[in-house]
Amino acid sequence: AEIVKFFIPKIVELHNYASTNNMKNKRENWNTLNRKVLKHLGINLSKNEIEMIINFTPGYIEMLLQKIFNQLYKLGYN
Repeated sequence: AEIVKFFIPKIVELHNYASTNNMKNKRENWNTLNRKVLKHLGINLSKNEIEMIINFTPGYIEMLLQKIFNQLYKLGYN
């Protein structure tokens, strides 16, 4: 959320995301990000992808960050 807010502040409200180590809250944070922010970038994470992120699947977050940066670039936020 913070990365996207840097480029497109009007679509991200950071108060929607709780700082947490709790898996349930992490899942809710990612669902919120997916629903409210990533859809504006043309990115839609599946439930499986969200589970891969919150379970620290090696290399997955890096792939997602690259996808986000690619979409930001395509949309002219560079």
